[in-house]
Amino acid sequence: MNKGRKGIPLGKLARITQETLEFLRMAYTDAELPGDPEGWFAYNFRNDSVDFDCECYRDIEADDVKRANSVFRAIMTNDVQGDILKHKVKPSTRRQYSKIAVPIDPDEKVTFGLFINGDTEPGERHDLTKRTAHDIEVELPPAADYYGEIQGTIHSLYKDDKPKRIKVRELSTQNLVDCFFEDSLYKSVIQVLEDRDGVVFVEGFVRENMANGIVESVQARAFRLAPQFDESKFNSLIGSAPSLTGKLTTEEFVERFRGNGRTAENLR
Repeated sequence: MNKGRKGIPLGKLARITQETLEFLRMAYTDAELPGDPEGWFAYNFRNDSVDFDCECYRDIEADDVKRANSVFRAIMTNDVQGDILKHKVKPSTRRQYSKIAVPIDPDEKVTFGLFINGDTEPGERHDLTKRTAHDIEVELPPAADYYGEIQGTIHSLYKDDKPKRIKVRELSTQNLVDCFFEDSLYKSVIQVLEDRDGVVFVEGFVRENMANGIVESVQARAFRLAPQFDESKFNSLIGSAPSLTGKLTTEEFVERFRGNGRTAENLR
């Protein structure tokens, strides 16, 4: 950052760093890397402008590294024709990358280097400028509409509104989502309201804010209560598929998918 200049305003550095950290977390998830996308460390600080290396301390396979680099490369080159941006990277991740450029001046840039596994210097570098960020933003829709489902608890009912609506507190985000419905679904709403603490599935046409990935509203087509957890049914599944873990013990199988630092290679 700030190449060729002396230092950088501390507030600007803090904003760039915060937006970059959020981008790294989101890209880590899009690349389907194992484990938690936290744990990023900065080191190897150098005095030629603001220059440092950033690494996430996770024990992952070489194929995972290659896949992650392909995701970073697609985002940083804005490869809109490639399959990665079309099918693997969420629009909110691309928008988060563009937000890194918000604090910089029009003549500044933030340069990202990608390391090939084991190299001491980046194998390729990509510049993020105000212009690059603008090109990304204009390509992204402000919202996306799709048929889907949310899960949550009913917060309130507005029966006099036209159309009628309920507010559902989504379980995954704790955000309140407006769920609009026609008069024909009124009885279904009353039925799910009978269980005051019940968890509800709302199915219909979802509108999602692409800037932050938050569901804003649902044009509901169906409401149904989530089934109650039945401990006896759950326990009946234990031991029902003895060959599922192959040569691994149950503990090894679980740890493999928790991504706690033990790789598949270590478990073979």
